[in-house]
Amino acid sequence: MPKIPLFILTGPIHSGKTSLLVRTCADLTGQGLSLNGLLSRAYFEEDSFRGYNGYDLHTGVTFPLIRIIGEPEWDHIGRFYFLPEGMKQAEDSILAIETSRLTVIDEMGPLELAGRGFWRPFLKLQKLGQPMLVVVREKLLASLTAKTEVRPSVFRMDQPDIFEALKDGIITGTR
Repeated sequence: MPKIPLFILTGPIHSGKTSLLVRTCADLTGQGLSLNGLLSRAYFEEDSFRGYNGYDLHTGVTFPLIRIIGEPEWDHIGRFYFLPEGMKQAEDSILAIETSRLTVIDEMGPLELAGRGFWRPFLKLQKLGQPMLVVVREKLLASLTAKTEVRPSVFRMDQPDIFEALKDGIITGTR
């Protein structure tokens, strides 16, 4: 197996993975580590959950990504519809590695494990040797690791001092 740093953050749904990522990314950039990729943030209208917006870590741009209402021709898994324009922008965010030392993908889910969504950019970055931090739900962890070309460092939301462990693991692993 190649020795490319692949960090995986895992935990159950609504366990705070994205909130931890926001904090971790802010700390890492504060320490001079350049990042690219995206965060998937919950999107609400009138206090009602409507889906997720993407947040480009390099540009700071927020864009519509996933909605609970969509068009029949859009990719969808369960109740979620993936906006084609948003997915293109997310892919561009993931592949914008020119000045980046770490790519963040929040998150790899059933769509990716079916070979769609962020799967192609993920594979491309593995082949290029780009260090990545990927979020995956606990129940999908084994499926993802079975399909990767590298042995990942796995960080679990329930482990003690997860913020420090994740941050220190990334800093050490990307030197």
